[in-house]
Amino acid sequence: MTGSRIKDSLFAALIGFVRRKGLISRGDRVLACVSGGADSVCMLHLLAALAGQWDLVVEVAHFDHGLRGSESEADARFVEDLAASLSLKFHLGRWRDGESGAVRGRSLQEAAREARYRFFRDVAEERSLDLIATAHTADDQAEEVIMRLLRGSGLDGLSGIAASQSRVVRPLLFARRREIEAFLRRSGLEWREDSSNTSPKYLRNRVRRDLLPLIESRFNPSIVRTLNRVAEVMGEAREALAFFASRAFDECVDTDGHSASLSIEAVSAYPAALRKEIYKRALASLGLAGPALAKVHLDTVDAVVMGKRPSGEVHLPGGRFRRVYGWGGFTPDAFDRESGPPEIEVHGPGPLDLGGAGRLLLEERDVEEGRPGGTGLYVPGKALYLDSSSLHFPLIVRARRPGDRFQPLGMESEVSLKRFMISRRVPRHVRGGLPLIVSGRGIACVCSVEVAHWARITNSTRRVLAVTWRPAGNPGGKMVPNPE
Repeated sequence: MTGSRIKDSLFAALIGFVRRKGLISRGDRVLACVSGGADSVCMLHLLAALAGQWDLVVEVAHFDHGLRGSESEADARFVEDLAASLSLKFHLGRWRDGESGAVRGRSLQEAAREARYRFFRDVAEERSLDLIATAHTADDQAEEVIMRLLRGSGLDGLSGIAASQSRVVRPLLFARRREIEAFLRRSGLEWREDSSNTSPKYLRNRVRRDLLPLIESRFNPSIVRTLNRVAEVMGEAREALAFFASRAFDECVDTDGHSASLSIEAVSAYPAALRKEIYKRALASLGLAGPALAKVHLDTVDAVVMGKRPSGEVHLPGGRFRRVYGWGGFTPDAFDRESGPPEIEVHGPGPLDLGGAGRLLLEERDVEEGRPGGTGLYVPGKALYLDSSSLHFPLIVRARRPGDRFQPLGMESEVSLKRFMISRRVPRHVRGGLPLIVSGRGIACVCSVEVAHWARITNSTRRVLAVTWRPAGNPGGKMVPNPE
């Protein structure tokens, strides 16, 4: 069937849907993914027809999973012949040896889908094609929503199958399967039947053959359209949530590739749905938002964030979340969060990379630009200000040692550094990683906590040394001004 001969209500409906959703533009280069079933055969014929009107380039891809023996081979030959009859370029992919669900620890269906889409993306890249078109229908959408509902999915799951996602478009998502088959019969077009679609071992088949017909006959004859409306409304809600979550994430979270730190006060101002989106985005920035991450994990993190206790820890798939007073931090398990800084001799102001202990910035300024460090609690990223004249380069940056003593601001004598850290509420897991600034007179600064009394700013101070430590992989980490 050539494009010029298609004058059908389904074709008109496809054009309307594609325009309304902005799926395809004139001049686009489209890869049609064709299995040989009714849906994909219909899609290919309609796209071939649209190509003549919209100046599209359409190519055809078929992926042979090799799971049904001679039946799979016959499907591939059928699609190749179909592409040739429409004078369209054909691409065939086959599942490589060892590419199975068992190898990856997932179901066979999941592994097959991954391999199929990887092939489609590779072909599109090699051929410089703009879009990948798949033949999902309104029935597929209804089945997907039902299955996700049965699994207890939230907003993301109930949004169903997107009409457009990255380069993948689904131009038949508006159409019922029976409408598609009626079109093919009217047009005298053949298609292939996949025998695995009748197997009761797959949940989708049981939903398709048993559950949806039962609901349709006894409760709601328009259940497929109803579920499609639900998916569309949920999709719009998800888009709105994503928009606001992106802004909230930028305001509340700081990431450096090793950790993601957030302000408890800032996050707490948002409603629960946005808070959990913030956590998901923070985890995604560290590669920790995989399938193992569940709602219970986000709920537990939220309980720690919103709880009255000033500290807490949550173990997550592949990482953890720690709260330390006003800050919270996500870190991967593989990251050494508690490593202390190496001993470094510092000959002047500037940035210092402390490896697993983070980054240190020393800046010399006029006294008007500095503010007293004050006596305060441990605040990751807090800037401290020392009298430059009390220090003598080279300085030493190091971790604490047994027996270290420190003269806190406002005190006449030194105290045990360990007791000082406890009094300033420095969490146990942080103490070994805190950098100390050491001059000839002793410890001049415990980073993010306090300056020594002898290194404080006084009325005679003319120049100050600003010290800001950004921890890597510990809760906190934004370069924040001294709250005092």
